[in-house]
Amino acid sequence: RCTRDSAVVALGGGVVGDLSGFLAATYMRGVPVIQIPTSTMAMIDSSVGGKTAINVPAGKNLVGAFHQPKIIFADPQVLRTLSRREVVEGLAEAIKMGVIRDAELFKLMASDPERIMALDDGLLQEVLYKAVGHKAKIVEIDEKETGLRATLNYGHTIGHAIEAIVSPRFLHGECVSMGCVAEADLACRMGHLPREAIAEVRACFQAYGLPVVPPAGLTVEKLMEKMAVDKKNQGKTIRCTIIKAVGESFECPLPVPRETMEEVLRDMLAAVP
Repeated sequence: RCTRDSAVVALGGGVVGDLSGFLAATYMRGVPVIQIPTSTMAMIDSSVGGKTAINVPAGKNLVGAFHQPKIIFADPQVLRTLSRREVVEGLAEAIKMGVIRDAELFKLMASDPERIMALDDGLLQEVLYKAVGHKAKIVEIDEKETGLRATLNYGHTIGHAIEAIVSPRFLHGECVSMGCVAEADLACRMGHLPREAIAEVRACFQAYGLPVVPPAGLTVEKLMEKMAVDKKNQGKTIRCTIIKAVGESFECPLPVPRETMEEVLRDMLAAVP
């Protein structure tokens, strides 16, 4: 029997961490949680920052709470038990971090994808240190995602909409990859990003074997419906993290004209093989 002096230990990937964290946040109005991430996605992203949630039919992470772990213990050696696909989908979040905050991290990931995917000790430690360090710093400034922390959702507005439809056939990081490329196009159309940067972002995700366009069968209407419940929205206005260059983004999400978003989605779907 668990009491208020019990603790929840989340040993596993992102789903285990999110579910365990949500349980810890709500049981007896909150008990401690310890995160021990065993996937690339969990180490780089989901175990850090205290976001806990569960998915519901309406969309991802709509039921949840902020509940910081007492400690995070991450051993990169456990990543060697994962399939290549599982390793790579988590690396999508590190590429994303490079795009929004750290041009040097992006260059590192773009320059040696094979060694990083092979979990080269030195390179992997550098990627983890940089990506996790950036996220921890942002969370320290904006724990409850009132501004700066929302920039970590680059690629997630479109990516979550795709994921809500195609999961579990596609993994979270794969959907984020698609979303990052589409949202680079969005930033360009809004006049903030040079067009050549889109190709740079796309090429880096492709170098890791990540998908950059969604599968067949999606529609603009269905994606817009899923985006309507995105947590960054203000009223009926969709807001997105907008990048200005590789390694630089606006510090808060910007409102996106509905017609511009629909154009981006329409062209993204037109590129589906």
